[in-house]
Amino acid sequence: MTRLSYMHPSTTTVQWAGHFEFTPMPGCSQMVVSHDMFLKPEYRGKGLAKEFAAHRYRMAKGFGYDTMICTVDTANIPQIKTLEATGWKFANQFVSSKTGHTVAIYTKVLNED
Repeated sequence: MTRLSYMHPSTTTVQWAGHFEFTPMPGCSQMVVSHDMFLKPEYRGKGLAKEFAAHRYRMAKGFGYDTMICTVDTANIPQIKTLEATGWKFANQFVSSKTGHTVAIYTKVLNED
């Protein structure tokens, strides 16, 4: 597991804006699971999610991955909008046996950019 933090570059001081984690997909070294993406509340609604997503893609490509996969609760409309606006493709969905929530699976092929 790799935890990466994002520092927003437009400030004169370095401020932690959010984080995400990468976990290699077992048995498939060119695919990474991107999870636990978090943007601090004060940075939300300002267009930073797309910038943050682009940073995440650059990092995954830099690590040599070809494809990313993530899951999102279907009630998390802001995250789904960000995923779809940045080229993620809906793959499937299921109902979590732990939470009862519907969870969507999205993929992003990194060499399509």
